[in-house]
Amino acid sequence: MLDIDINIELFDKRDINIIKDILIEQKIDSPICIIEYPDSFLIKINSSYEEYEIDKTIQESFEEYEFTEYLGNGMEEIRISIQRIQNSSSTDGWGRGLNYDNIETKKYLVRKGSNRIKNLKPSQRLKVLFCDVEKEYMIGISKGVNKVTNEKGFVIIDSKKTNSDEPEMLKNKLFKTYIDAFWGGYYLKNENIEKDFREFKIRNKRKKNRK
Repeated sequence: MLDIDINIELFDKRDINIIKDILIEQKIDSPICIIEYPDSFLIKINSSYEEYEIDKTIQESFEEYEFTEYLGNGMEEIRISIQRIQNSSSTDGWGRGLNYDNIETKKYLVRKGSNRIKNLKPSQRLKVLFCDVEKEYMIGISKGVNKVTNEKGFVIIDSKKTNSDEPEMLKNKLFKTYIDAFWGGYYLKNENIEKDFREFKIRNKRKKNRK
């Protein structure tokens, strides 16, 4: 079975509802995580299938744009990028390892224009699509200090207790940057998201059986 990470980055935040509708139509059998930055969105999907229909539908929705794997002189305006990483844990139809390193491809939806600089601090509020149902998770991040070395940084905390004087740390680690703490919290939270998605599918199956 293939193990593929799909990362879709939207550089125009107004496109988010269009892309959400496209992803819902694809009936992807895994949670779809939506990470919000001040100037962009990053959508992360892990799938056993390449989901190339996403590219085709996006292309049809933006007629004045086209996908390319090459940015030429770098002066194009990138509206959307789609990255696929086929992980080395992928297997063939008989469960045998494919024996290669990660395979990465990336394409860009572009129109000629000027580049824009992104603000790279993502929101702690994480939106996730379970099929056509949108859920919300919080990645709690707070400034912290190593009491032994007095080193300053960021820690991952229980988002339900962020207003308390002594919020509970979820990972006993001090991260140097906000970005490092965010991704540490994201992968920690992803374990809960996968569990919630499995329970969501079970509940949906029970509802269908009752009908």
